Amino acid sequence: MDLVLHRFLTGIKRTSSPKQSIGFLKAVLTPKEFVQIPKRLEILKLLLLGNKQRDISRNLKVAIGTVTRGSIVLKNLEETKPDWWTMFKKSNRFPSSDPDANLL
Repeated sequence: MDLVLHRFLTGIKRTSSPKQSIGFLKAVLTPKEFVQIPKRLEILKLLLLGNKQRDISRNLKVAIGTVTRGSIVLKNLEETKPDWWTMFKKSNRFPSSDPDANLL
């Protein structure tokens, strides 16, 4: 499975534009899976902003379990702070979980 995942990630990495990356993802994912990627990122962002899980579920039209899973993932990311997560939040202008950092 790791080899397959590596090939998948290599395929994305070798695309030369966002349009090509989208084409690659649409080729290998179902339409529902493709739509879920931005929704899951939005869930993380809304959780960081302090939105309630039920409100997120209703507004994004996703199951409460999906939001709860996002909350668990977010808690882990905020505790472990992997470099990629810190860079991802900054490059996508996600709010910081540190209240003082959002004042800057």
